[in-house]
Amino acid sequence: MSVRSPRGSGGHLDLYYRDCVIGGLGAFMVPIRERQQFVEAVRTKLVREISDYQPPPLIEPAQSEPRINCFAGEIASDRWMRN
Repeated sequence: MSVRSPRGSGGHLDLYYRDCVIGGLGAFMVPIRERQQFVEAVRTKLVREISDYQPPPLIEPAQSEPRINCFAGEIASDRWMRN
């Protein structure tokens, strides 16, 4: 679990994970906005994974088009190393 957003993600850690980290059939994430939501989000994710619960399509599939550059951190690091 990462608390900091990768460089170049624009602070959108949920988009970074959705587009660059998770994947596979039935992959999903439960984003949180406040630290207090963490315990409930973990519980929800575990219950859904164990029960193989498929909710109505309110959740966008992880396999959709990327909205963030997955190499933004590497690009920023490379620029920093050159200077």
